[in-house]
Amino acid sequence: MRHGAKLALAIIFGALSHVSAQTTQGLIAGRILNSVTGRPVANATITWSSSTLAASGIQKSDAFGYYFLPLLSAGTYNVKAEADTYQPQELQELELPVAGIINLEFRIRPLNDVWEAGQYRSVFLPGTKTIVTFFGPDVDTSRSGSFSSQNGDRSALDTSQSYVITPTEIEDLPLQGRDVYTMLISLPNVTSDTSTGRGIGVSVAGARPSSSNFLLDGVSNNNYLVTGPLNPVAPEAIQEYRISTNNYSAEYGRTDGFVANAVTRAGDNTFHLNAYWYFKNEALNAADFADNAVGAGRTRDKENRIGYQGGGRIIRNRLFFSSAFEQFNSHGTLAPQTYFLPTTNYLPAYNIPSTRLAYQLLKKYPAPEIQAQTTIAPLDISAPVVVNRQLALERGDYSTKSGKDRLMARLVLDRFKEPDFSYTPYTDFITPLYQNTTGIAGNWTRSWTPRLTHEFKLSYSDDDLWWNRAHPEIPTLISGDDATLPGSPLFYSYRNRNRSFEATYSAVWTRRRHVITMGGGMLLRYNSGYLTAGQDGEYL
Repeated sequence: MRHGAKLALAIIFGALSHVSAQTTQGLIAGRILNSVTGRPVANATITWSSSTLAASGIQKSDAFGYYFLPLLSAGTYNVKAEADTYQPQELQELELPVAGIINLEFRIRPLNDVWEAGQYRSVFLPGTKTIVTFFGPDVDTSRSGSFSSQNGDRSALDTSQSYVITPTEIEDLPLQGRDVYTMLISLPNVTSDTSTGRGIGVSVAGARPSSSNFLLDGVSNNNYLVTGPLNPVAPEAIQEYRISTNNYSAEYGRTDGFVANAVTRAGDNTFHLNAYWYFKNEALNAADFADNAVGAGRTRDKENRIGYQGGGRIIRNRLFFSSAFEQFNSHGTLAPQTYFLPTTNYLPAYNIPSTRLAYQLLKKYPAPEIQAQTTIAPLDISAPVVVNRQLALERGDYSTKSGKDRLMARLVLDRFKEPDFSYTPYTDFITPLYQNTTGIAGNWTRSWTPRLTHEFKLSYSDDDLWWNRAHPEIPTLISGDDATLPGSPLFYSYRNRNRSFEATYSAVWTRRRHVITMGGGMLLRYNSGYLTAGQDGEYL
């Protein structure tokens, strides 16, 4: 083998060892035992179904009584164990967390230990010679025996220290800014840290706020410019998420702070729709003491947030959809700021001829009209603060008739605009800021055998943030008399675009009570942009 080929293989295997496949799927595993003898029950049938995800399947226990339900999405499950000459048992409303595992042991009862209707037994009363004969209860052995002695031992799929933020917590607890990740602050070893302006403003176990890895449906969802999550998602569209804070396994790498592993909500066989509208208005607020002290009154604050989340089936038990959309509009003003602007006497006082560029500039881009004998005059202006954002999430799930293959496709869109990002009294030079993000993900899960399951994921994300200095042909003008002149106050235009491609593969193989996982992944990032510092000039 040539030296170049050896080097290429070394690079590939090195990359795979550092970028492993991560998953949001969970496992339900355990053992089927005879409740009388404690011996394993071989070839027992384990039937599982989910009322929240419209998924189901059948597995068999091995010769040692072990069973394994591989790579299940987070949700609520019913698990039933059946075997010949045994009374069935079923456990309902079993909550499987994201990237979690439940060890569930069934002790099913032999039918020869079940009293049938009409049978009787006799016993001696303690301390007497009296014999009491009684009949057994009416028992229908074709029905499942319900049991509540245990709901399984829950743990994370890996050995990391982690916590699950459940759907109940997301729905019922107040979330600052409707951001599901604000729940982090309620966990141990998590403190607020806003001094660096990075990440989401929290520090885990003393690590930097930027030391984080955000996953959405098992694929990367990181903002590589300022860190933190890339695609914001409305809380109504999030099923739940797991926060890992320490001792990560191989597939949750690329950080020494914390891992936030979120799962979007999937559709099921029932149709549902959740619509909402939140609003703010200064008419409902009181002016604070600081504003009253200067006679400013109530600050303008109008905010509307309207959206929905819904889902259901397209083909019963086979094809499902989930959709969410949110429109956010915020209109407010800053505290008044004093600008010194040219008056109507500015040009006559300096006797500037019309052939001069200065004359043409002030005529083409006039300041707010101020009638005064002086050349400049103060004007108090409350700069507007406007934010417009649209969030959309579309997801589809498909399961084959055999149940061996499950497919998922998901699209997330975020369109953000701040029209008055760089404000100036000259309206032609106000510069807006834009940020558009797109996230596409797909997942294929297949059970090749009852003991071997694989999962393949593909994702693409595009993050485009930019502002362009208005009228770059006009330099920044700074006047010695403190007058604000036409021209953009920005020193540069800026753009940062980051595109990421990710592919991950993982396989799960079970042998008795052992679970063996293996996988690999590849993450490609393309970054481009510009910063035109000083390109358009500055004149004093």
